Amino acid sequence: MTRSATQSAAQPETQTKVLVVEAERAEEIAAALSDAGFEALLSNSLEAPSIARREGPRAVILDLDLPDGAGLEALRLLRHEPRLAQVPFLLAGEPTEPHLTLRALQEGAADYLEKPIDPHRLVEHLQNLLAAATADAPQGEALHGLVE
Repeated sequence: MTRSATQSAAQPETQTKVLVVEAERAEEIAAALSDAGFEALLSNSLEAPSIARREGPRAVILDLDLPDGAGLEALRLLRHEPRLAQVPFLLAGEPTEPHLTLRALQEGAADYLEKPIDPHRLVEHLQNLLAAATADAPQGEALHGLVE
């Protein structure tokens, strides 16, 4: 299930990588991310930790309502990955599950969107999270994020 979605081979290799752990609209989200200049790393919850270790994404988009019911568990596992220690997590879930929203924020999510996800709104939230993370990082880390 893992694949990398990019616009074209002509794009520079410095695209910001975003790990997407989403079941329902993964391809649509990947297309929106690609259109905005991101590289989407699509994954299921089982493969996500190894992809995170290998690829070092700058952000994570995580569906709390994964088919295997492992949304919160995936968040916990990914939050313990050293390469994701300072990475913002953007989570998505059903509006009828406010208890999951609270738990996700307590577990380290930076933002939360209710489903159904508008891919363009998701990109806006992601860009804001990355800008805030870059602004909050020490000067050397902020530059690393731009040069990656």
